[in-house]
Amino acid sequence: LERQIASGFNQVVVLGAGLDTRAVRKPVVGITYFEIDDGATLRLKQSCYQRHGVPADMRFIPGNYVTDGLIDLLCKNNFNFDVPTYFIWEGNTMYLPLETSKNVMAQIRTHVRRFRLSFDYMSDAVISKTTGDAGITTLVESFENMGAPWLSGIRDVQALAKELKLTVIENFKTAELHQTYWPGRPLASPIFHFYSLCTMEAAPKPRQ
Repeated sequence: LERQIASGFNQVVVLGAGLDTRAVRKPVVGITYFEIDDGATLRLKQSCYQRHGVPADMRFIPGNYVTDGLIDLLCKNNFNFDVPTYFIWEGNTMYLPLETSKNVMAQIRTHVRRFRLSFDYMSDAVISKTTGDAGITTLVESFENMGAPWLSGIRDVQALAKELKLTVIENFKTAELHQTYWPGRPLASPIFHFYSLCTMEAAPKPRQ
């Protein structure tokens, strides 16, 4: 996030924001944060900020970016499609059908003049329970039993980017990040060999 802001991305959109607190932990003059999620979730977060006197300078957008339409939600909340924008999309793609995730990415590519999009995803082997690790299969089934099943993973993120006319800027397995930032600490679960973080972008569109 800090690197993208320093690179000139002056709007930040957090899709399915939940209780993410980046907007209050990393406020920057001139940067506008937009958070999209269920209205009740955003009201809970806003009330917590108010109760504890935490300045919260962001635009809460209540709604479902899939069923209500991401672009419509942004249009109704003074989003500027010509301003370079960084999209953060965490903890969402595995809960959506892959075609739905691709549609969200395509909407961003079509309507936002310049952007970068960071998202996390599971390998398709996790979803199909073919990793060969019984513990990972048990984890997948535990989410199913909670009524929050993981629906899709990505086999080849480069192929996905090519299909969507996007370019992969970064792609890391979380196991690699663990080794970089927590060297010497044991990996808590083999799932991190199948769980990745990716950043994509498209060539900027010319101004109309």
